[in-house]
Amino acid sequence: MSGWLKVSLLILLVVGYVSSVPLTRSSDAMWEAFKDKYGKHYETEEDARRRDIWEANVRLINEHNYYADLKNDSVRMGVNAHTDKLLEEITGLDSVKLSANSTKLTYQRQVNVQLPEELDLRMTGHVTPVRSQGHCKSCWAFSAIGALEGQLKVKTGSIVPLSPEQLLDCVYESYCHHLPSGIRGSMLLADGLGCERGGLPSTAFNYIHRAGGLEKDSDYPYHDIGDHTCHFDKSKSVLKVKDYVELPEGDEEVLKEALATVGPISVAIAANHGIHLYKSGVYRGSCNHRLNHAVLAVGYGEQDGVPYWLIKNSWGEQWGEEGYMRLYRGDNHCLVADLGTYPLLED
Repeated sequence: MSGWLKVSLLILLVVGYVSSVPLTRSSDAMWEAFKDKYGKHYETEEDARRRDIWEANVRLINEHNYYADLKNDSVRMGVNAHTDKLLEEITGLDSVKLSANSTKLTYQRQVNVQLPEELDLRMTGHVTPVRSQGHCKSCWAFSAIGALEGQLKVKTGSIVPLSPEQLLDCVYESYCHHLPSGIRGSMLLADGLGCERGGLPSTAFNYIHRAGGLEKDSDYPYHDIGDHTCHFDKSKSVLKVKDYVELPEGDEEVLKEALATVGPISVAIAANHGIHLYKSGVYRGSCNHRLNHAVLAVGYGEQDGVPYWLIKNSWGEQWGEEGYMRLYRGDNHCLVADLGTYPLLED
């Protein structure tokens, strides 16, 4: 047996052994420290379930980083506030479109436009600070809000944090009133569907168009638990949506052009298990087979010759690179260019 093969087999045996060792004793203190750091409080039964998830994710982090070192892979995983969660708990892209009367337009390519080699819309003031969706499956609302904030900056020159809570509270309620009575009644009984079920950014744009406006976050603040009854006050609206534009599916060149000429773009990714543990680097790992998480594209660039999209997430600043990730650009990785949209604001 050759030397390199012996080493490879030894590595597999060591990693397999480490992965199978229960995280007990010393990890009791680690688990308590994790909960203290991120403000976690569970009843006994739920605590045991969450710890099992946390232990499995810690093993995944350690194994990934070990192999990444061997392969000189730049991507690192790390412990964050979501290490005791399953991915499906914090992704919420609902494929059921509620908007029967769509206002969407198709993106038109620009002629003779010179695009920058790199772009970071944070540097131009088109992006608000990273927020956390908390316990809600509200990625769709934060993605839509990011695109709306960018367009408000383009229109007024000012950047204002807008209200994802209004979308959570009001989108389903608004569309329920246009459904047949039997369906409407059953959906209205399900309080907070936008939080529990998720949604689509395009549905958010259509809702704002129909409702006549959107409030600022300071006037309609976010809370991820509790009552989700609609309290929209039209007199406090700071913008109105006329239409929204949908980018052609799977075209990364169009996404690049739209970012450079329009502003932040609402997109979705096919997130796979482990992406909620991402810490740094250009992610080129495995993806899901379908879109399941809405995010915001805010730029593009290269690191050591590897092209990437700059993505703003809604999992808090302690996730990823201060709330952002760099996703590989060039093969429509994780289907990032399949659901690009942005709103058109009324004058």
